[in-house]
Amino acid sequence: MWQIANRPEIPECPCASFFDPEVGGAWRERGGRAGHHPLCQFDRTVGRVWDIATKQAEERESRGENPQARPDEWLRIREEVASRG
Repeated sequence: MWQIANRPEIPECPCASFFDPEVGGAWRERGGRAGHHPLCQFDRTVGRVWDIATKQAEERESRGENPQARPDEWLRIREEVASRG
């Protein structure tokens, strides 16, 4: 956060190093096509994505299932939230 606040022209958001389960490595390995990570604080939909993903994970975990259903789950949630406006 301080890097971006003190240097707005930072070449790459720190979310580029977040783990991406779909590619099995850093978010930057997507080649920048996906923009910010869906759970990056600088993504405009992060609050709603976090709320939905957390609720779904808690529901699955209470049933004894894996908290994250799919590697691309966060991206799908972000697309759904963004399409709603």
